[in-house]
Amino acid sequence: MVGKESESYRPRRAQPNDPGTTDPTQQSEDSKPLFRDDQPTEGRGSQSLGSADTHRLADVGEHAEAQPASGPGTSASRAEDDDATTILPKTQRRTAEPGSIDDRPTGNRTRTALLVGAVAAVVVLGLAIGYSIFSLSSPKAADPGTNESPSGSISASGSTSPSVEASVLLTDDSMLNAKEAKAVSDKRTWKVALTQKGLDANSPQPACLGGDPAEGQPTPQQTVLRLLSSSGKDGPGILHQADAYNTEEEAAQAFALTSKALGGCTMAATYIDSGQVVSGVGDQSLGLVLQVQDAAAPEFRSVILSRTGRIVNVVDVAQKNKVVSQRGVMAALAAVTNVQCTTSGGKCAENPDFRDGPPPVGGDQPGFLATGDLPPVGEPAATWVGDAPSQPNPDFTGSGCETTRFHRVKAKSASARTYLLDGTGGVFGLDEIVLTLDSSKAAKSLASDLLADMNSCKARKLTATVTKPKQVTGNAAKRAKITGWTTTVTQSTSATAKSTYRVGVSTVGPKLTYVFLSADVDKKLDVTDKEWDRVTIRAAQRASQVN
Repeated sequence: MVGKESESYRPRRAQPNDPGTTDPTQQSEDSKPLFRDDQPTEGRGSQSLGSADTHRLADVGEHAEAQPASGPGTSASRAEDDDATTILPKTQRRTAEPGSIDDRPTGNRTRTALLVGAVAAVVVLGLAIGYSIFSLSSPKAADPGTNESPSGSISASGSTSPSVEASVLLTDDSMLNAKEAKAVSDKRTWKVALTQKGLDANSPQPACLGGDPAEGQPTPQQTVLRLLSSSGKDGPGILHQADAYNTEEEAAQAFALTSKALGGCTMAATYIDSGQVVSGVGDQSLGLVLQVQDAAAPEFRSVILSRTGRIVNVVDVAQKNKVVSQRGVMAALAAVTNVQCTTSGGKCAENPDFRDGPPPVGGDQPGFLATGDLPPVGEPAATWVGDAPSQPNPDFTGSGCETTRFHRVKAKSASARTYLLDGTGGVFGLDEIVLTLDSSKAAKSLASDLLADMNSCKARKLTATVTKPKQVTGNAAKRAKITGWTTTVTQSTSATAKSTYRVGVSTVGPKLTYVFLSADVDKKLDVTDKEWDRVTIRAAQRASQVN
């Protein structure tokens, strides 16, 4: 995990993604232990809150404003078990490190940089107040918008007892226990490390959640936290948070706001690895997997959010190096749901399942990449800041291979956005352009034209080197299919200097998304090929979430 070691675990909401496992009770032995507990508790029995010294979290593991840049060089831019468990440190929110961003080759870039600096300063202040110590308040939620992830009706349909007071709706038996955690990893021994009624400044928190409540966030009448640790070296750890509300309407609102917070995750050095559409777990449910940058080994956070009647649950599983079985996490939460639904007024679990899809709708500009969609870059990772969408810049020429001028494309709508890293300077940044054309045929035709530009670039520009375009595919909202390609362009700017650009194009229905990144090799500011493929697909997923 990212951040200092703390006296108590402070995870954040995130969801696992492992489409390979089909048996909900199976989990790969590759899972790593996550928490150390000196006062183990088995079963659903009550667990008293131990001292902060006896419950620590270990490192877990596997699985804004600017304008587009112009011209080449300008960016508009997943061990063997033993008897020990590892300790997870605190997680941290993304915080911007104050600093200036160098002027870009164009006036627009200069204005962008200045604006990014101002926005980043505001981000720093807000995050410092809301998340610096991981203080917990009511879980956040978000408007799922057109995202498919939330499933099920908002109305209750199970055998329920709505007359039960929300303040006593949750009991120890309502929380995930050691037996049920076997669904996450059946080859490990699980123990309840902590059960806490209510929240305080030292309470653990799910990934991407914490700080001040979102606007419109209902106040839960009861909150219970439970931490579970597992045996073996680097074993996964689980945080389960359950909130009970007075009415189903309040719970649905809390689910929506929490969904939005997850979808726009601003956790420090973290980005959204993948999203899942979850079904059959209560009235509403969704999932995602987060990847946390760590110098030693990446950490993966597998999160599932669900609602049954008046109760909202989030299960966050942390593990180093690889993602735990997503089906295992879903099966564990389904077991909890079948206990809670008897009194919550909501649906029980029925044929729980999931499939790959976009993350929950989130970010400050729906339809565009959220900053949580962008991989952490730099050491320490700097904060991504995006500008307000505007018309494509007439001066934008991308990698120098493109013959298409996006501001001239006949489209129903055309908008662009630039993302920069605060405090890095140089030419590093990312541009995103979203076009809505007359038809899917027109979108694919334009994508083919752009691909032809890349394939013919070397013949047209002797200074250019272009890697063979790689085909990428993905799943968008409403089961729509995404197709596209990515490539890397290197332009020789002098006898000894070169500029490196990454280009990605994807289509979904009548929408085409173009993403462009100008790397700063000297400052080691770049993303990997795999990360760039994900960014290209994610851009189309985000575009598919709005009309």
